[in-house]
Amino acid sequence: LQTKFKLNLKMRTLVSEDTSKSNIAFNLLKERLDSGSLLEFEIASNSMLPFLKIGDKVAIGNIMPNELKIGDIIVYKMRDSLCAHRYIYELNTVSKLTSLITKADSRFDFDPYLVSIEQLIGKVITVTRQDTKINLENFLWKKINYLIGILSFAQAFTIKILRFLKSTIIGKRPLPFFKQIIAFPFLILIKSITVLAYLNKKIGLRFF
Repeated sequence: LQTKFKLNLKMRTLVSEDTSKSNIAFNLLKERLDSGSLLEFEIASNSMLPFLKIGDKVAIGNIMPNELKIGDIIVYKMRDSLCAHRYIYELNTVSKLTSLITKADSRFDFDPYLVSIEQLIGKVITVTRQDTKINLENFLWKKINYLIGILSFAQAFTIKILRFLKSTIIGKRPLPFFKQIIAFPFLILIKSITVLAYLNKKIGLRFF
């Protein structure tokens, strides 16, 4: 069974501006996923370009936190909306609570917040773009997502380390295009892998 919803990656209000109604809606979504159903969403933002873009249809399935792999695209609750970003790694905080570190493909840094286990809704299983449907659970796409996840981690972590070194050595003096220059090689690799993988699926090429 599939149920259709709008998935907003920019974290605007999705279900209702009434928080109590939104919580009920999210709980119902989670119950449907827990029962084995797939939920279909339409992407409403380009924060995951080029992997996901506005108008793409994604099917969401249930996922347990201990089953997550780096590079998986997860869906989680953010205030009164749903957000779909790439899972990078798990963090155990000082209070011994487990949180998830996520990142958008089109951004340089890790997301500036922690995602709790309670916020986790599910995982993107398939992506449909026009007449092309991609199953992210097959061997090839699992490896592609894993590779993109590793590159995303390397990009954000490198920026974090170099930002620390910059502040230590030269202080707060701004360096034009600092993050862009560091992130550029990683972004080129991530976008190239994604585009080639989509072409491989769409027109039957054998890049992989």
